[in-house]
Parts: sequence; C-alpha cells; structure tokens
Amino acid sequence: MFHIAMLDSNAFCIKGLEEYYSARNIRTIGCTSLVQLEEALRNHRINVLMCELSTDEDNLFSCIDYFKALKRRRPMLQMVIYTHLRDPALIAYVRKTLPYCTVLFKNESMVNLALCMIPPGFNYEAKQPEINDDQRDILTPREFYLLRFLSEGKCHKDISQKLPLSIKTISYYKLKIMEKLKCRTVADFQRKMQSFGVYYHSQG
Repeated sequence: MFHIAMLDSNAFCIKGLEEYYSARNIRTIGCTSLVQLEEALRNHRINVLMCELSTDEDNLFSCIDYFKALKRRRPMLQMVIYTHLRDPALIAYVRKTLPYCTVLFKNESMVNLALCMIPPGFNYEAKQPEINDDQRDILTPREFYLLRFLSEGKCHKDISQKLPLSIKTISYYKLKIMEKLKCRTVADFQRKMQSFGVYYHSQG
C-alpha cells in the first residue's frame, strides 16, 4: 500500500485528505508534531511526506531544520510542502533551501496536491504557484539565521552578545527583514512570527 505522512495541526485538513486518499487505497497518516512524524517514519514505510511549515508545537525554524536533516537521512522520500504561509521572501528562501520539495499553497492547489501524491510510475508535473523570485526579495541565509534570534523578541544588545554583529548591524538587518516580510511595525512583525509558530514577546 502507498503511504502518505501528513504533518499539520489542522485536524480538518488531515481528516479530509485521509478520506480522499483512503478511497484510492492510499493510507494517510496524520501527524500534529515533528515527534509524531518521526514515530510514523519509524513505524511505516512512508512514500510521500506532505508538511506544513509550522505546527502548534513546532515553529518554522525547527521544521525547516528537520526537513533538511530528514532529506539527508531519507534521500528517496518525496516531500511536498503544503502551507498557509504566503510570504514571497520566505517561500523563495524555502525553495532555495529545500530545492527537492514541491511547494504548494493551501486553498488554491488541491488539483496540484492530488497530482503530487500520485504513486511513482505515472507522468505528472505539478505547476508551481507564481512567486516573485526577485533576488532582492528573498531572505538570505544570513537574514534567516538572524531572524531566529529576532523572533525570540530579545533586544539588539542581547543578540549582539550572542552573535558577532554590532547593534547597528542588527538594526540594519532587522529593517531589511521586516521590509522583505512586508512588516511596517513591530506589531506586524509580532503577528508574522506568530504565523510562523513563534510566540514573540518584545523586550525592546
């Protein structure tokens, strides 16, 4: 039997896909956290992993780190990112960092998703959604790395003690990151971090 593992906190999304694929003799194993996903991978022969970029228990950063490591461990595993996040700078970064993953967006691409899940041997090509991949709008690896620290809400002085960067440099990068993520205010940035699964509390 063909097996799909799905990482998502949305129970309705998991249930709907389980019902859709069970009628086609494809088993879907729903996982709401990376811990559950790891257990499913140990106990089942998973052919395809369909994953959100964050869950109620796992933020954007831990998910991306996990997906990179997982591909090294299981190079033949087909991976599809099926996400509600639509930030062009972030999605372009994800595509560049995880080039082996197909990236699809929720509420727009059920046909493409179904095509991605077809067992090997069928000819298909899912159309990638249009995203502006202008290099100026992509989060760089350095910006994404700094975003991890900024997402914790620590003040620039605290971050500069952890990283070999001056407070002025951190401020400059934060402005660039906020611009790329279309955040005009700190409140916008806080809401963005929450959408990434990070509970941000500003400390200055």
